[in-house]
Amino acid sequence: MGTSIHEAGHVIAIYYILGKKDIYKTTIVPHGDSLAGTYSIPKEAEQFSQTQEAMNDKICVLLGGYVAEKLFLGPDKISTHCKKDLKRATDIAYMMVRNFGMEEDKYGLAVSEKKDMSQNTNARVDKIVHELINVLLGKKK
Repeated sequence: MGTSIHEAGHVIAIYYILGKKDIYKTTIVPHGDSLAGTYSIPKEAEQFSQTQEAMNDKICVLLGGYVAEKLFLGPDKISTHCKKDLKRATDIAYMMVRNFGMEEDKYGLAVSEKKDMSQNTNARVDKIVHELINVLLGKKK
């Protein structure tokens, strides 16, 4: 049941954020290293370059399963199924800040990896990413 709710969360997020024509397939049949999966059709332009809005939308779709589990199963029943989605969403947020300068008003334009930045700068980046994820969670619930 939890897997179905999780995947339904992704489908709902895709439907309302990207549009109903972008839903390709959803399955709750395990395959590979995944319990299930929801797939959308990427827009042609996104194969080469993505806007900040598109990356925010991708994060929101990734968080859709987590939000569905939290709303329908309860905050104490969120499963480990969310791990991969949360990691991907967080990785995208870090790329937006560190590599693409998409939060330059808070951080400044820099193309750097964690190992190349000071401890203080990394702490600021961590805070910005945390705020970004929380804003997107609140925005798309």
